[in-house]
Amino acid sequence: MQMNYAKEIKARTSEFRQYLESGRYTADDQFRVIFKASKRNSPILAGLNVEVLDNRVSIPQQTPAHFAGNMLWFCSNGDVKIFSDSEVLTLCCSQDNYVRKISNYDYFSRFFRIPAWICRDDKNYILVEKLVTFENKKDQDDAFLLETIYNDYTHYFNYIYREAMMNYRSINDLIRLSPNTTHRKEFEDIIHLIDPCLFEVSFPFMRLHGDLWTDNLLLKKESTDDKQLWYIDWDASGEYIFFYDFFKFIWNELDVHDNNVYYDRYVKGEYDVMLGKIFAIFDLEFRPEQKSSYFCMFFLNTLLEDNGVMAYEVKRMELADFQRKVVAFMKDS
Repeated sequence: MQMNYAKEIKARTSEFRQYLESGRYTADDQFRVIFKASKRNSPILAGLNVEVLDNRVSIPQQTPAHFAGNMLWFCSNGDVKIFSDSEVLTLCCSQDNYVRKISNYDYFSRFFRIPAWICRDDKNYILVEKLVTFENKKDQDDAFLLETIYNDYTHYFNYIYREAMMNYRSINDLIRLSPNTTHRKEFEDIIHLIDPCLFEVSFPFMRLHGDLWTDNLLLKKESTDDKQLWYIDWDASGEYIFFYDFFKFIWNELDVHDNNVYYDRYVKGEYDVMLGKIFAIFDLEFRPEQKSSYFCMFFLNTLLEDNGVMAYEVKRMELADFQRKVVAFMKDS
């Protein structure tokens, strides 16, 4: 068992050792992250199981590649991130991924606080960005978190208002134009939970983060009164219905973190005023009695977004979670 563990770490780090400091390395239980043992308590590793695998593997000194990292992170999209104490190096697995990251940074950094690029290598699809030193978020940070998200998105929406006015679509349009409607029978339950009067209403669609949740928000505290919120991981960015990111945040916390606090607050109406003001930016009215419909519209947007055949297999699993955790609740209420 120990030998297999050592072989796995050595195999996964073999082509990246020029970017890693020498020392003793270990991994999480899924080998998603391989990190220097001294970094075991890093907030970057929060939520990963790094306690059960206590074996460590030595990585000798290599010829440096002008980067000395201590943590290797294998991303789900095929990219690899390597963290040092001050920078993050990203090795993109394709030109498409590289170009998308550049495009997203150039666009969204005008409106949101995003770690700055330090340098880029267009030939080898390598990016280096500044590492944001952040802290693990606590329950008492929720108010700041939500207020900052609300303020940042309000600023963004007001800025692109005229552009958004050119891209209004109804739910019927979304269903009609999406190639994923071949799977329609699988999400009929969700369609039936949407108020029929909303199908013809036109809503603005715009470029959004696409995967907003606490794992993609970094909280930096200079002092008690000086806090900053940084937005990371824009790879799922695309054109979504304007309220998509707010509901994606609530859903990700419920589905991935098993945290139903935000969903319960939404159902109880604690976000009605905030959402009312956001809807009003686009001359729309937020109707509290249609809370379930808005949430189902968000998830329908998720299902109908065209990410290819393999992506829909992942969506099918998420759909099962949504039907169990949300749809069943809506039907009973």
